Amino acid sequence: MRAWKREADPVARIFKYFREHPDKFLTEDHVAAQVGLGKRRTRKLVHELAQAGKLERVETVSSRAWGRPKLMFRATRSSWDHIRQAEIQA
Repeated sequence: MRAWKREADPVARIFKYFREHPDKFLTEDHVAAQVGLGKRRTRKLVHELAQAGKLERVETVSSRAWGRPKLMFRATRSSWDHIRQAEIQA
């Protein structure tokens, strides 16, 4: 079982989901569907995590040309991620 599935706290569940997918950009709606929380609640929590500096907010450029900029988020990279990646490759 994944670590984020065992988490009862919604904020920790969302953050652990992002940490399990460090290289992927995810929308709030995708995260809501995966972690089993409501879309409104998930959007609010994701934006709070982004303001706290735990998630990186990115506005996609390709959708801007269509007049619909889309916000995507990913876990903020840290030095621990680079160390873990080096250990995996070694």
